Amino acid sequence: MNSKTKQSSPTQGYSKDLASRIRSVGGDLGARLGAVVSAVPDQPRGPQRLADALGLDKVLTSRLLRAISHTEPAGILHHVPGPDPLRRFLKAARKRDVDLASIELAEAAVDRFERLIQDDVGDRSALTAILSAWSPEARAEFELRRRQSAYKAISQLKGVSVDLDVSAAFLTPSSDGTSIDVVWLVGLLGLTRLRPGVRIKVSSRRIMPAPRRRVSTDLDGVVLEGAAIGRLDDHCIAPPADFTAHRAGDAIHYTLADEAFGRDSARDMILAEVNANEMPRYVNPKLLRKGYAYSDVAVPARRLVFDVFVHKDIYPNREPELLVYDTAIGGIADVNDAERDIDRMETTEGPELLGHGLTRVGLSEASNYSGAVAHVHERMGWQADDLRGYRVRVDYPLYGAQYALAFEPPAPVPGLS
Repeated sequence: MNSKTKQSSPTQGYSKDLASRIRSVGGDLGARLGAVVSAVPDQPRGPQRLADALGLDKVLTSRLLRAISHTEPAGILHHVPGPDPLRRFLKAARKRDVDLASIELAEAAVDRFERLIQDDVGDRSALTAILSAWSPEARAEFELRRRQSAYKAISQLKGVSVDLDVSAAFLTPSSDGTSIDVVWLVGLLGLTRLRPGVRIKVSSRRIMPAPRRRVSTDLDGVVLEGAAIGRLDDHCIAPPADFTAHRAGDAIHYTLADEAFGRDSARDMILAEVNANEMPRYVNPKLLRKGYAYSDVAVPARRLVFDVFVHKDIYPNREPELLVYDTAIGGIADVNDAERDIDRMETTEGPELLGHGLTRVGLSEASNYSGAVAHVHERMGWQADDLRGYRVRVDYPLYGAQYALAFEPPAPVPGLS
């Protein structure tokens, strides 16, 4: 045997065989069930009519019809009801004198489906996890449900929850002509301490290297420290949260000061933070560094909305890439650190273009947000049409995940070394 010949491991062989069985079972099940549906007398159309014709509930027939409408085995298996509901369907079809041969073939297909679940993958949840790799629809639903379950568990373990984690990063040219100013609008809306004694903290930090010490101020230029935290209480709907700021190097930690807990303790925190000369505007093209802003999920949240507004002279003709990182081991990631690529997480989300101006900034779940964005624009003296916006929206974002919008650097600047 040639020693250079690549050999497949037994596990690889099993996985390929399992994938083949899943596709075979899915395709056969869809075809056999479709034949039975077509043979129902008078050929009732739609889930309600099929349910009425067979004496079944609409939920079962709706899932069944949706499953057999798919041509791909993954789509069929994702939507099809379980073996027991399918047997109820076939039993009802027998009573309506549907062709016996079609029913028996479908029953055999259901038996194979049940063996696939019980013997090959363990349970229906495990099958759904496999199908999520082949079907975008299955993957989106699978991830959402698991993230929702994770949110419920982690919020109880951490003792804190927030209805909406919303933030916006505004990237504009610095007065020195070589840097980018970054202004942050940060909101934790419906922030609730679930049990007494829990410490609640969010942080702001700089990742990209810079020669200057980071000096963060509020919109009036007051350095953030202690009780000076750039609060925008006028834009809160729930009672404003009482936070204090603590500086640690280039990071600022915002800590909830009050001790209230329970359902009636829900608060809104909205603040603004100005960081002049925060990022280099131009880079040596040989470095291939990207400019980026990120939002990390430091508090378990039902929804994350992360906006980035970019001045027309910053990253012209560049569209952002969404990069999601697991921060559990390495902490917050620098997207330009290739060693952190191993921590990248796959995602079904992507950035949404909000366009220029403020017309598409509003959020149905947070009527106060657009007013806060407009307030920042006004106080900073920006022309709204000079900024284009991008949005990332995630339901039940995974606790500890980092969502970064990264831009390719602008064209090389003559004379830049």
